[in-house]
Amino acid sequence: MRKYGLSQFADRFAEKAAEADYSKFPHLRDVTQYDIRAAGEALWQRITRSGGDPEEFSKRITGTDVVETLLAKVEHYQDDNHLVSVEHEGYWDWTDKLGLSSSLRQQMQEELTRNYLAEKQGEGFTTVSNQWGIWLFRWEG
Repeated sequence: MRKYGLSQFADRFAEKAAEADYSKFPHLRDVTQYDIRAAGEALWQRITRSGGDPEEFSKRITGTDVVETLLAKVEHYQDDNHLVSVEHEGYWDWTDKLGLSSSLRQQMQEELTRNYLAEKQGEGFTTVSNQWGIWLFRWEG
């Protein structure tokens, strides 16, 4: 028996997104395929954390589920560097003043990102981090 996983769920979510009319929301008109994939991953996390069965849920994903998930996106960062620059203003100026090595700066950036995402998860956000970026999602209610 083949185990149903995140990749299959995200694929199904993307199929439903192609059919959904999320463009009626002005701030969703610039949604990319990467945003859709991240949204699918976030929904998968939400379902599994609540004890649900993602495979069963994938059989009944609707356009409404897609839109609600896309609307739950709070933030998107291109990568660790972008996240640290936005969330820790002045960080790069400070490290430049101290003359820190690039390897130490990289370690600090990774730690700042890890801590920030852990803090957000503690506040109820769902985080998705992959080769295309870092996303924060938060559903109301």
